[in-house]
Amino acid sequence: MSPDIAKLIESADLLAERMSLPKPDPISVRAKINEILYERGHLESLAQGISSIEELALLLLAHFQTLICNLAGVSQIDATYEFQDIHKAIEHAILQASA
Repeated sequence: MSPDIAKLIESADLLAERMSLPKPDPISVRAKINEILYERGHLESLAQGISSIEELALLLLAHFQTLICNLAGVSQIDATYEFQDIHKAIEHAILQASA
């Protein structure tokens, strides 16, 4: 399984836009994606059926939200529930092989 990293970065950008905060730099987003999916083994857990795509997408969404807030120097905003379409876009990007 090889997620579409570019689409995951686009999802982080869209999230920042919805939060009315600056887009995070792609290097920071890519590092966070690498940490969550590979270093922490969450992509492997998905492949093994230990976790679901919904759980992984929500995990990435929450980490993107924290990253965006931290980079913008603002306190965490608890509004994940307002971003269902971004959650679905993240799910699709995880399951989609990058072109």
